Amino acid sequence: MLAQQPWPLPLSAGVFAAAALFIGVAGVLLTAKAERLARITGLGELLTGAVLIGLVTSLSGLVTSVTAAHAGHASLAVSNSLGGIAAQTLFLAVADTLHREANLEHAAASEANMLQATLSDRVAGASDAGDGATRPASNLSRDNLGGDGGKLPGHTTS
Repeated sequence: MLAQQPWPLPLSAGVFAAAALFIGVAGVLLTAKAERLARITGLGELLTGAVLIGLVTSLSGLVTSVTAAHAGHASLAVSNSLGGIAAQTLFLAVADTLHREANLEHAAASEANMLQATLSDRVAGASDAGDGATRPASNLSRDNLGGDGGKLPGHTTS
C-alpha cells in the first residue's frame, strides 16, 4: 500500500464541514421520505424509523467498527459504538427539549415502542453475555490487559 501524506488542517476542516452539511441535508430529506413511506405503505413510523432510518444512519458506524476490528484496533471498534450511543442519546435529549407538546418518552409511548425497546434490550444483553463465554481468554485485547500478551494466570494457549 502506498504511504499517504496527511491533509493540511484547513483542508481537513473544510472537507469535514462539507460532509457534515451534506449529512444534515440528507438526514432531513431521509426523514421526510421515511414519513411519506410510512404513510403510503401503512408500515407506521415505528417500523420505518427503527428499520429504515436506524439502518441507514448506523451504516457509517458499522463500517468504522468493522474496519477497526478487522485492522486489530478493538478499542477503536468498541469506543466508536459507545460514542455513537452517547451521541444518539444527546440528540434525543435535544429533540426532547425541542418537542414542546410533551416529553418524547410520553409522546412516543405505545405498545409497539415498548416491545421494540424490550427486544433491543434483550438483543444487547444476549450479545454481552455471549461475548465472554464464546471467546478464549487469549483473545482479549492485549492493549487493555498489560504486557503479558493477554494471558491469564494458569491459562495456556494451544
